[in-house]
Amino acid sequence: MRGVTAISLRSPLEHGNPEGRSITELEYRKAEECKLRKLLFFIHADTHDRWPDRFKDDVTGEGARGTKLAAFRQELGTEKTASFFRTPDELATLVLAAIMRSGLTERPYNVPPRPLGFVARPDRTQALIGALVGKDVGAAGANALVQGPGGFGKTVLVIDACHRPEIVRAFPDGILWTALGKEPNLAATLRDLHVLTTGAAPNVAGIEAIGQEIAKALVGRRCLLVVDDAWRLEDLKPLLHLTFSRLVVTSRVGNLLEQAGETGWTELLIDEMHQTEALAVLERGLPINEANRQTLLKLADRLGCWPLLLELANARLLEEYRTRHGDVTASIDRIATLLEQRGVLGFDRRDSKARNAAVTNSIQAALTFADESSPGLAQKAAELSIVPEGIPIPVRVLADLWKMHKLDVEEDIIRTFDNRKRSDRSTGVSS
Repeated sequence: MRGVTAISLRSPLEHGNPEGRSITELEYRKAEECKLRKLLFFIHADTHDRWPDRFKDDVTGEGARGTKLAAFRQELGTEKTASFFRTPDELATLVLAAIMRSGLTERPYNVPPRPLGFVARPDRTQALIGALVGKDVGAAGANALVQGPGGFGKTVLVIDACHRPEIVRAFPDGILWTALGKEPNLAATLRDLHVLTTGAAPNVAGIEAIGQEIAKALVGRRCLLVVDDAWRLEDLKPLLHLTFSRLVVTSRVGNLLEQAGETGWTELLIDEMHQTEALAVLERGLPINEANRQTLLKLADRLGCWPLLLELANARLLEEYRTRHGDVTASIDRIATLLEQRGVLGFDRRDSKARNAAVTNSIQAALTFADESSPGLAQKAAELSIVPEGIPIPVRVLADLWKMHKLDVEEDIIRTFDNRKRSDRSTGVSS
């Protein structure tokens, strides 16, 4: 398995490489020829200005001034699924997680990938790691409840922790992930966990019976179970009784452990981001100077440093910068004015109704803008919102729903959604 990055060496023409391909491309072509498994990792394009000139083909003249490597990158980005990184640490965690998910380690690991453009929250991540494995070498850890309002980044925080080497090492028999939500199918959830822990479907039926089989399979194994988005105690109870070494539960319900009569857990409250973290979300993908950075800091504070609202604002800033101005200062000023007029800024961050109203207003502003350039797009987005997050929708179904040709759906709707999607979440649409 080889990683593919934007920096590579070239094989001399006299060494049987008349096309002047990079060594990375030659390795990839050979792996394809031998039908080997490949993991693809690209350095993100927005890091280009940080590279030393000696690594830039457009400066050194290598590979027809970078056109060959760009074409190779475009080919892989179109035909394959790849991950993107900005720093060596990001690359390390991506490689670790990809190898774990590949099944080559023979350890169950179905943790979702960290989202592209992820902004680290190191103090909270380290607090969770410390809770699970102990802050000192050899110290005992505890189960953990990650609690906070919706949209504050609980799930992403746990995903980040589960990609860290400390957690992977602490649970050598696997890390398992399941999500509940408002209306979970507990029988299906337990069946999936049975498959992950044993490699086979259960030969018993019923929540209690499947839970007992999982408990038997876990005897003597050091596993971590993450239960994401728990809403009700009755949904969580069957999972609390399983014999995992450690459990992590995320929930917006503050007294969930009290309801369950659970003691000895570490409770981590996830609230707004620190200013520097909020700024990193807002400025993502934008060429920011120091003056603009100070303006964005003020905007982040007025957005309550709330991750969900920051993501929405960043998407809107990128859209404005790309389609209307090409000027960062003008884009920031316009979006700040728009959000002010729509009642998005300056809400009481402790008032859940005010926070929800701010998000509603922000989304409405984005949909209004979308309809200006793509009439009808807002209505189609609203129609798709009834589908639960993460459920893929075949293109042919959308074509039937909207009475459109499949190619028109792909070009006029899906491509437009993809171009507007800047929060690095899945569109949930499959071809």
